[in-house]
Amino acid sequence: DNQLVVFADDTTPRYVTCVCVLDYHTVAVADKFGNLAVVRLPEKVNEDVQDDPTVSKSVWDRGWLNGASQKVANEALVYTTI
Repeated sequence: DNQLVVFADDTTPRYVTCVCVLDYHTVAVADKFGNLAVVRLPEKVNEDVQDDPTVSKSVWDRGWLNGASQKVANEALVYTTI
């Protein structure tokens, strides 16, 4: 069975309108309010995925309120005002 497993998420909820992959661990995200955020996966996440390539542990290892067990780190935030 095909499954989409979220193994990392952000602590800030966003209404994402577009995403641009910057490198293997980093993405730029824009939301519907005109804000821009650059977020990066910690190195530990890559090690966890390599230790468990089937991601079966991530399916059952959920954090608070069914969120992912790993969190992304905010590298840059640009808030716009209208």
